[in-house]
Amino acid sequence: MIDQIGAAWQLFAPGFCSGIVTAVLCGIVGIHVVLRRTVFLVLALAQMASLGVALSLLARGWMPGHGDPHLPHPWFHCLADPALMSFATVLLGMALVWGMRGLGGLPSEAWLGGLTASASALSVLAVARSAYGLDEVKNLLFADFLLVQADGFRALLLLALAAGGVLILFRRRFLLAGFDPDQARAAGISPGRWLLGLDLLTALVIAFTIRAGGSLVVFGFLILPPLAVIASARRVKGLWLWSPLLGVLGTLAGLFGSLQLDLPAGPSVIAAVAAAGLAFALARRAARAS
Repeated sequence: MIDQIGAAWQLFAPGFCSGIVTAVLCGIVGIHVVLRRTVFLVLALAQMASLGVALSLLARGWMPGHGDPHLPHPWFHCLADPALMSFATVLLGMALVWGMRGLGGLPSEAWLGGLTASASALSVLAVARSAYGLDEVKNLLFADFLLVQADGFRALLLLALAAGGVLILFRRRFLLAGFDPDQARAAGISPGRWLLGLDLLTALVIAFTIRAGGSLVVFGFLILPPLAVIASARRVKGLWLWSPLLGVLGTLAGLFGSLQLDLPAGPSVIAAVAAAGLAFALARRAARAS
């Protein structure tokens, strides 16, 4: 068994490391998502990020001169880049959410549901009209960490160091801005600006991790570990340790399990993360009862 694990790690080291980095980063971001009750917002943004990837695939096949290094339109490379297009569509989604907030006296969840359904449908249609076909839809939802190469891992690592460092360094300011605006203002903190910055960081993380893990995995990482930890935690300080740790344990178990049982990596990871979160919550509850 140990030999099999070692062989799998040597063969898929960039993929395992990418999954670990994504789990840690999303585990940190997800704490703010769950505490602020913006789960529907994250779901909508994840679908908008998938739409960006789909549009980049469509652009690669439709726009003239694809693959020509002397292409006279440099902006084409931006349209064909999945990460940049994902970030652009996520920002568009955020703008739509802010613009539709309170429109018609309807709750934000109603507009977020409409945005999620629309983005999902447009993603499928864009891929269907691209040169890649509907098989690419599975990659949008269930992208495989095991297929990530060394370059992709390095990009994820740089993102995690930058975004994760900001989130940890300024976590007190983000929490004050989100939960106690009056105290934040008394401390010289502008709640609106800090929450906008937090939303932009969340958008950045979703846009640049979804190509490696898929929308299902990224959404699961953002919700499941923080949900299990927050539901059973006594102190806020422990959240920043246990949430990423549960994501990492579930990632390793899911990826190794998918290789052993010949199962899709993405759903296997999320199932393992859910099981780890449930076990953690039950163990903490049992510890309190004893």
